[in-house]
Amino acid sequence: MSSEVPDSRFVMVGDGELRGEAERAVRAIGMSDRFSFPGWRPEIPDLMAAFDVFLLTSRWKACRRWCRRRLIAGCPVVATAVDGTREIVDSGWMACSLPRGTSKPSPAASRTSVGTASAGRGEEAERLVREFDQDGMVRAQERLYAEILAGKGYPGWS
Repeated sequence: MSSEVPDSRFVMVGDGELRGEAERAVRAIGMSDRFSFPGWRPEIPDLMAAFDVFLLTSRWKACRRWCRRRLIAGCPVVATAVDGTREIVDSGWMACSLPRGTSKPSPAASRTSVGTASAGRGEEAERLVREFDQDGMVRAQERLYAEILAGKGYPGWS
């Protein structure tokens, strides 16, 4: 994608055991001037607001909250299919779900996500807000607990 969008810039937010390897790989391909590695930052939401595409190549950590937030904000997402990401990232609408363990998404996957960024945005954003609303999920879990406890005969849970 970098050769197709010559003025593109890349940011790797966070840290971890593979950061040094990622920095060496960027230097090896001569793109240090286009990459930024700010590490752990408290203002991650502000940084992400500037992204044109959100890429998550995690092998085990879903970070589905960030995927959901970026999609609702209208930012295309390319993410690996780990944990809860599959439920959030629906290939074909502003997003592309990659097989687990993929660490090098194809430029075509990124183009597909960017190209579908506006199609069906309102309807899908509403679904994400409705299905993955944190307060709504907590209320639903409380109702489930109350129903289970009432069925077991615990007083005050009817």
